[in-house]
Amino acid sequence: MKQFICVLTNLIALSCYAETTSLSSHQLVPHKAHYEAHIDHGLSLSGTATRELRKLENDAWLYTFYVDTLPATIHEQSTFSITDQMITPSLYSYALEGTFIKNRYQRVEFFDDTKIKERYKKKEWTYTNAGPTLDRLSYQLQIQLDNAFSNADEFDYQVAHKGSIRKYRFKAIGEQTIETKIGTKTATIIEKVREGEAQRETKFWIDTESPYALLKFIQTESDGEKYEINITRLETN
Repeated sequence: MKQFICVLTNLIALSCYAETTSLSSHQLVPHKAHYEAHIDHGLSLSGTATRELRKLENDAWLYTFYVDTLPATIHEQSTFSITDQMITPSLYSYALEGTFIKNRYQRVEFFDDTKIKERYKKKEWTYTNAGPTLDRLSYQLQIQLDNAFSNADEFDYQVAHKGSIRKYRFKAIGEQTIETKIGTKTATIIEKVREGEAQRETKFWIDTESPYALLKFIQTESDGEKYEINITRLETN
């Protein structure tokens, strides 16, 4: 149950971008995306998730995430700006609340590249001179942007999370045509690169056409437990 909630929280990576005539003029598209999730390991659980990207004043953006499962609800959001296709977060918050679990709250404030403050449960941390760093939502948007508009096939990010600046690496491994509830799509397959002999496998499928939405996500554990997330509806403004 705990891992199912974590998968919904951390690994649904979805965002939308509009394609324009030049690389420097690509803009984020306000949107709302809906997903269904399933776990398969001798136990059947399901949940739904919704994410919405909204344009705020002063060139800021708000990215919100809501997930509803039988044991808990999750509210997560990131406020950020974007310059030259690089996302710069300013505030991130997370709340996990439920009947049979312990509530958890997290907040990360980004002052600039030289100072970040994080609070998780009752602990607090301050990071200095960390360089460009993202939060648990904004790095997912950055993957979508980099995959759509850069020539790279590997993507590296710094993420502030639970007391440390963590290094995340992803790799594009090919394309595949898949059937979804929003139609037949050609997707780029992105895989999380793990160090050593880690047995967990994480892959997600990103649409190759605008607005470059996440279409599908699969995570397989070393014991065979499988989590799958699929898009059900996409609304763009």
